[in-house]
Amino acid sequence: MDEIEEYQIKESQLNHFLGKITEKKVEKIFLEEGHKICKCVKQGRKKNNWFVYLNIEKIEKVIEDYKGEKERLLKIMKENIKGLPDFLVFKDNKLFFLEVKSRSKPIDFSRFSPFSENQLKVFPILEEEGFKVKWFHVKLDIHTNEKPPSKLNSP
Repeated sequence: MDEIEEYQIKESQLNHFLGKITEKKVEKIFLEEGHKICKCVKQGRKKNNWFVYLNIEKIEKVIEDYKGEKERLLKIMKENIKGLPDFLVFKDNKLFFLEVKSRSKPIDFSRFSPFSENQLKVFPILEEEGFKVKWFHVKLDIHTNEKPPSKLNSP
């Protein structure tokens, strides 16, 4: 059999794909538990330039029943777009931000932070403004054939 073409995927690309899959799984878990949830930021591309923008239509649907200051929330999100957590989550008039991290090894905070420099700046701003920030660690088990748990525990 002839080899048609060899294609190489960089580890960073693979990690990106794993992150997206993990985010979808976490989103499904929260939806099944009755939460409203959406990605805070979307990415776009014009020619060769990537940019990020607020996922405003979905955010407005998530916060439609929120009794807090919606305009203030949107203003804070717009001002801090490059460090926002992955998701905005709402249930029972409780609103919080959720960052999802997936790794095959435990996170050792004494050695490094899994959060970006922008996130380390923005997370405290969100909390100072009264918005809780939670993070959800999904340990990837890519080395065994064990069946994964059917449901992950939400924070």
